[in-house]
Amino acid sequence: MYTFAPVNTAAAKAAVLAIYQQNRDYYRVIGAPAPSADTVEEDINALPNGIDVHAKHFWLIQQDGANIGVIDLVESYPEKTTIYVGLLEIADHGKGHGRAVMEQLGAAFKQHGYKHLELGVVSDNKDGLAFWTALGLTPVRTVMGEVGPRNEREITVMTIDL
Repeated sequence: MYTFAPVNTAAAKAAVLAIYQQNRDYYRVIGAPAPSADTVEEDINALPNGIDVHAKHFWLIQQDGANIGVIDLVESYPEKTTIYVGLLEIADHGKGHGRAVMEQLGAAFKQHGYKHLELGVVSDNKDGLAFWTALGLTPVRTVMGEVGPRNEREITVMTIDL
């Protein structure tokens, strides 16, 4: 069972940065610089236009008290019955944490009345596309989107019914 802690202290932000730094290949693939404290702040504050700040949840993912990942969620976006995953980063790949976290959260989202989960993957991120496809998400469209300051990339939007 995973637990989720809000990122609202300096120690939590440092933990997020440590997880980001274990995913340097991801930042290289999406054409972003190496993650920094500024990256963490940008991700904490990123929010789609017109969405209330209370709909966003930027959490550390914990297992047995250890920080094993980061997730960024937006409730009721882009539609009322959809939960949007803005980011999922797991520190130690290949151990099943990503799948298990999403299965746990998917069940919780469904209990709270959400019918769909949606996310966007940088189309060049072949590992990310493979991961989400393996979880049953399907591509629905591609769009151009900004994944950082002055860094526009093709994004594959994916969805799954809960």
